[in-house]
Amino acid sequence: MMNQEDIRLVQASVPILEEHAETLTRLFYKNMLSNHPELKNIFNLANQALGQQQKSLALSVLAYAKHIEHPEVLLPALELIGQKHRSLQVVPEQYPIVGKYLLGALQELLNLPDDAPILGAWGRAYQQLADILIEMEAKMYAAAEAPDAAWSDWRKFKLIKKEELAPNVYHLYLSPSDGGEIPLHRPGQYLSLRLFFKELGIYQARQYSLNSRPNNNYYRITVKAQKGAPGCPMGRLSNALHQAMKIGDEVELTVPAGNFHLEQSPKPSVFLGAGVGVSPLWGLLQALIDSQTEQPILWMDAYKSADEQLFAEELRSLENQLQLQHFYEDQNGRMQLDEALKAPFGPAANYYLCGPAGFMEAQRKQLRQAGIPEEQIHLEEFNPVQLQLS
Repeated sequence: MMNQEDIRLVQASVPILEEHAETLTRLFYKNMLSNHPELKNIFNLANQALGQQQKSLALSVLAYAKHIEHPEVLLPALELIGQKHRSLQVVPEQYPIVGKYLLGALQELLNLPDDAPILGAWGRAYQQLADILIEMEAKMYAAAEAPDAAWSDWRKFKLIKKEELAPNVYHLYLSPSDGGEIPLHRPGQYLSLRLFFKELGIYQARQYSLNSRPNNNYYRITVKAQKGAPGCPMGRLSNALHQAMKIGDEVELTVPAGNFHLEQSPKPSVFLGAGVGVSPLWGLLQALIDSQTEQPILWMDAYKSADEQLFAEELRSLENQLQLQHFYEDQNGRMQLDEALKAPFGPAANYYLCGPAGFMEAQRKQLRQAGIPEEQIHLEEFNPVQLQLS
């Protein structure tokens, strides 16, 4: 248990963390993955190479330190982290390893002796956070295994169908290799998919949103092949799925996870998506249409050009049931929210956003500036989850 002196010491470390947090987390990952290479099966090596994982953890550590007296305010973000952990099959036995190397990095960075009081304070602070997540994730594991046809750990699935939607974007249909059934997913959920890479000697896992109607026979995901660019390594797993994956080939999946879902509300709905980020939005839209709602619906999507448009035919078939607005950067520029902020939408609507981090932050900022309450803005993002500083 933490005491008031522990809290004081953790809070006193905030200025140090603000200055050195990313150095701390880079050191943490380097030491931990060097001594526990088996954990590379969990961590996204691309995010490691780009520094996204380190930055996310650094901001999370800083947020936790600032809220150490009232960690309950971080519960919504912790739930997102817990969902990701559950999807990747993180287990309680891995938390002490993370704690050991996080404290070791702090000790090394500040050149502290083994008995430094701040190390003891941070050790108890970490254990408090670990206990919260372990308890939360235990409930998630139990809930995930409860539905009929659910499974634990990783399960083999085979590719039964592959459809090209746009250049470098495919639908993949995946059915259990054992011929059994699968539980109905909740629209908006995602699953973790992993492949073993012989050249690396490890698995790599990524999360992909489900966008087919819930059924007991197959899952459908939409995958964009991530191409290399300066400072951005080529997406190893996404390109393997595109180039090497043939009908009948196998991948491994975990039970669907996530809490991005339609609100049980009579409000109008606005969907704001960019690129392959429209994938989970399409699942939500289908569920909303199937509910025979009488509330207005607005769908807005953004792409660099029209040839990247996804779900084009499906959306055209729904033109009499919702409003559509497409933005192509090479034709009519980036997304503008004028229509979304007019009646019957505006403050009366729920907003669902998915796309690159910069896109979502820009749209969220516009919505907040227009007076849309935070609780009516719902986001799904697959960059590393971090605790919020606010």
